[in-house]
Amino acid sequence: MRNLSRWVWRANAYLIFTVCVGILIALLVGIVQLGSTLFGTRTQTYTDTALTAPDSTSTTQGKSTEQYSLGTAQLVAGTTYIFYPVTAQQERDLTGKLGSYDKEFRSDRNLLFVNTQTLTQTYLLPHTRFLLIAHEPCSEQKYLNTMAACKRTFFYYEVFKTDTNGDGLLSNADRPTLATSNADGTGYREVMDADALLELEDVNDDRLLVRYVQGGVSYLRIWQHRQRQWLGPAAKLMPLPAGS
Repeated sequence: MRNLSRWVWRANAYLIFTVCVGILIALLVGIVQLGSTLFGTRTQTYTDTALTAPDSTSTTQGKSTEQYSLGTAQLVAGTTYIFYPVTAQQERDLTGKLGSYDKEFRSDRNLLFVNTQTLTQTYLLPHTRFLLIAHEPCSEQKYLNTMAACKRTFFYYEVFKTDTNGDGLLSNADRPTLATSNADGTGYREVMDADALLELEDVNDDRLLVRYVQGGVSYLRIWQHRQRQWLGPAAKLMPLPAGS
């Protein structure tokens, strides 16, 4: 009986020892992983950041390398043209509260238009300093059933030229400029600076309805592309009804 009790005691002691060692190992692994997270070097890749790009004039973002490439060709509906987005890829060595890490930024900086019959090529801009968000009339859902009859006569763009909010990034959080061009990439023209562009809606193949904010007030305005002018003055957006 005494031998059985001694064996049970030893078995319990061994079990307790094993559990304690397991807990200690788990704690050590957790501490190592936490230290790696807080102080190690991490790589963060953002492949869907067409709206964000480092500001090339900023000195707070660390060292960077930049490469350019052409994206996938897209058809300009109803024309003989295609266009390629010119994409910038930047890698930045950043230092923050959690240590140093790399970030990859992608953004469209230009468009290359190509005539598929003559292979004549035209860049929208003579440089790659701005961040562009291109909008293409005829690409919305309402045109899908009549795409063959739809002909683009113009493009319109949200253009971000400088880091206006001082966060060290050129992004869609900065002050935008509205610009337009012909469907072949010629005739680039900046038509409006705004505090914010809330909505851009192509009314037809020639007119663009713009809802924007200027000085804290919302406005509506219509741009006529063929005439290269605004259709009348801007109209203040009506306030919401009482109790809304």
